[in-house]
Amino acid sequence: MRTAPRRPGLTLALLACGLAAGPAPALAQTAGTPDASGRSHHGRQSRDAPGSATPRAKPAEVKIPPDLWPRLDRGALFCASLDGLKARAEALAQDSGPQPLPPGCRPIGQPTKVTVVDRVPPAAAQVRVDATREIGWTDAWLPEKPPGTAAR
Repeated sequence: MRTAPRRPGLTLALLACGLAAGPAPALAQTAGTPDASGRSHHGRQSRDAPGSATPRAKPAEVKIPPDLWPRLDRGALFCASLDGLKARAEALAQDSGPQPLPPGCRPIGQPTKVTVVDRVPPAAAQVRVDATREIGWTDAWLPEKPPGTAAR
């Protein structure tokens, strides 16, 4: 004859986690498996059944040509002068709400190929827009190699 367990709290915790041995795991394995018609034992069609009506949509991927490097991405700040870039950084540091952009500064609307002319630590780079030959400053992160490429 079997007696009641001495640690009912441990038994309840094991049951709640599904770790207790018994017939429940065996039933759980067969209860939702589809048969040849694609229907599970509960009468509903399984998602994994061949010929299921709902195709799974893949997330949209934004493809940017690999030769578009280095680049300023959409939303990056491009200023005509380093002083304008510093003025924007100071305005953001004060955290006094939305600030207008300094004169000569504009956000980039689409990925734009640039050439890095100079770097000024800690976070400024002088760049030339390849399409227009316009020279200006940005605080965008522009590493030497594109992200995701292995350093050699």
